[in-house]
Amino acid sequence: MKWANRIIIGLVIVLFILVLLLLISTIYYSLDKKMEIGSLTDWLSAGANIAMAVTAVVSATLWFTQKAKLNTLDISHKLAFDFENNLWKINERMYSNVLLRNEIHHDIVRKVSPKKEIEKLVLAELDRKTTTDLSEIAYLYSNITKLERHNVKIKASLNGIFEEIIKARNDYLDSHYTYLGELALSQDDLNSEKLSKAKKLLEQKKRTLSNIFENKLAKLDINKDYEFNPSK
Repeated sequence: MKWANRIIIGLVIVLFILVLLLLISTIYYSLDKKMEIGSLTDWLSAGANIAMAVTAVVSATLWFTQKAKLNTLDISHKLAFDFENNLWKINERMYSNVLLRNEIHHDIVRKVSPKKEIEKLVLAELDRKTTTDLSEIAYLYSNITKLERHNVKIKASLNGIFEEIIKARNDYLDSHYTYLGELALSQDDLNSEKLSKAKKLLEQKKRTLSNIFENKLAKLDINKDYEFNPSK
């Protein structure tokens, strides 16, 4: 805050002048004992005390203001990390989906579970379209809103990656659900053409999404891809 710095500098100059006058008055007093300077030194001392008090108040105000800005900056960095962590959760979910698909495929091959049970598992996963999927997206956009409220701007480089992830995520989930649907319908023929095509498309979409995380999001620099502006 420039105005506060100027006030402090001005008060320091005033203090220096008052101390200088006090020193001069003391020298004159030592040379001429008859000179009455008691009232002068009292005034100088009082002026110095007032100046020091004002300096202390202004300095404290400046410190608290700067501290508040630093706290805001700390919160902003935390929000940025939270935003990226939530993006990485998409990648984590993708690999948990692999485990789910493998488990269902294994149960079908080994005939561990009845067909109806397999269908229930698939339907439970398909239900996530209207629950988990929507919540994930809403949470990410909520993160962006929080960043904006704390004067944090996502730069074009990161915003572009974010849009790529969202699109690739949607494409991947569509192929994931399509594959599961075909898997449930092809329990008696796991080599069916439809299931093979669905699996091939799923692998392509998964690879596309994985590449964005590995080659783009993993290389982000928080100091380059965000613009942090402390609150005024």
